[in-house]
Amino acid sequence: MKEYRNKVDAQHAPQELIEGTIQYIHEMDQTANKASLPVTDLNLHKQKAVRRTAAAAAIAVCLAACLIIFIGRSGQPRFSYHTVSDIMFRDRLPEMYMEEWSLEEYEAYLGTDLIKLPEEYKLVTSKIYVKRDGESQSVLADEGTFYLEANGCVVILKSSKSGMEVPEELLSGSGTDINGVTVYVGENAQDKKLLAAFWQGDVEYYLICNDMSKRQFEKMLRQMF
Repeated sequence: MKEYRNKVDAQHAPQELIEGTIQYIHEMDQTANKASLPVTDLNLHKQKAVRRTAAAAAIAVCLAACLIIFIGRSGQPRFSYHTVSDIMFRDRLPEMYMEEWSLEEYEAYLGTDLIKLPEEYKLVTSKIYVKRDGESQSVLADEGTFYLEANGCVVILKSSKSGMEVPEELLSGSGTDINGVTVYVGENAQDKKLLAAFWQGDVEYYLICNDMSKRQFEKMLRQMF
């Protein structure tokens, strides 16, 4: 029983599932003991049959518990990290040609609401700049940068409809599917930063996360989609 508990604990099974399974096994064992009869060849055969039934039932419960755990674990996305040596993209908007916009103006230009991080991440500051064509005044390039914080973790969310120079290393190889959205994740070993890039419609997003564990990082991404 101790071995069963240790193996299931290692898979992060819910405590109530573990305790319920163990209780059920104890009850089946007690049922088998209560069925004890005077020792005769016939009664001995019956007792063995009861114990075999109890053992089979206990094994079935254990297998069912493990199956539930496996299904729960297999349903989670498996993140494939890429090593990124240079996390910052190059600013394509020379200051003399930039125009600052409000969030409302920017979302109207994007044609959609900006993607939101989980509600515990509070916006600290932001800046949104665009570059217009001198004659037509059409937007040639855009860049939104948003600084958010939660529990000591700082997240920089960058967005663009015209495209960003996200590190090529981050986009190499396969991405991670989260509810139909392909997310490219990476880490910078030198600065201990976790990174993510993805698209929502025409808008490209780039996340730079400071002082965040992979567990927190992956939880945040799962909650976003």
